[in-house]
Amino acid sequence: MSSDLDNRTLGELRLEWKQSITTHGRRPVCWQDLDTLLEDMLKDRMKLERRIKELEGKPALKFTGTYSDAAEHAPGHCTTRAGGLWVCTAKTTGTFDHECWVLAVKRGEAR
Repeated sequence: MSSDLDNRTLGELRLEWKQSITTHGRRPVCWQDLDTLLEDMLKDRMKLERRIKELEGKPALKFTGTYSDAAEHAPGHCTTRAGGLWVCTAKTTGTFDHECWVLAVKRGEAR
């Protein structure tokens, strides 16, 4: 998620906001109250944008079918092997390496 907030300071945003309000003929009751409110809102928005970036950077689960030595696997990839469902925890290619996988569902019959 890209944002102009990343490239501008709080002071620049505050000045732009004040100019916008003044140009449109609206006069706030108290600049100080509006400044405080704006600052709180911008801080909250920046926190949310950082959190979104963090969450979007985490691996999502993706089923990739039956395990193949030729395929490149990344964290979050899920594959079946020897009747079990495995989730990849580290980037890997080639022979199945138990250090890069976690068993999610053990082989067995559904009841």
